[in-house]
Amino acid sequence: MIAPDDRTILVARAAELARQTISQSAGELLNLVSFRVGSDVFAIESRFVREVVRLRQFTVVPGAPTVVRGVTTYQGEILALIDLPSALGIEGERLRDALWVLVVGENGAEFGITADELRGSLEVGVDSLLPASAVAGRQTRYVRATTADAIAVLDGGVLLASESLFGSAPGARVAMRSDHQSGTQQKESVT
Repeated sequence: MIAPDDRTILVARAAELARQTISQSAGELLNLVSFRVGSDVFAIESRFVREVVRLRQFTVVPGAPTVVRGVTTYQGEILALIDLPSALGIEGERLRDALWVLVVGENGAEFGITADELRGSLEVGVDSLLPASAVAGRQTRYVRATTADAIAVLDGGVLLASESLFGSAPGARVAMRSDHQSGTQQKESVT
């Protein structure tokens, strides 16, 4: 049998543990990779970034949508490079000297986002993010939220799932996929 004083202590401890569990789930942290494009600072969840590489060279693709800056090679395959300002509807920053590529994908490299500067990694509390509507003057479908420091947090899942990002031109987005049944590789055109 538990003494009344011990019971009071146990109830207080249980209540404290319950409060800690609630505050831990409410305080979920996002691990982000932060980068600068032109005069704007962006971040994307690190789980969507496969690798960050230096942009050595790229080739402009005639007739490609304006959001596609060009293509480059990555691990022996062609990788489309996205011009983020164009994707977000930010005018006047098309000609930049991008130095970096954030290779984005979930199960492999799907495309690259060009960046002028890497700012590093940071952790941000989900509950401290401001709504994407607070990001003035840009299309917000690719922006999940913004931080108190005015960093636009991209929605990696929406970017990867976007059918309209590469336009409707056939072959605008070329992805290599492995045919698991025959063990061969074939090109798949994704519009």
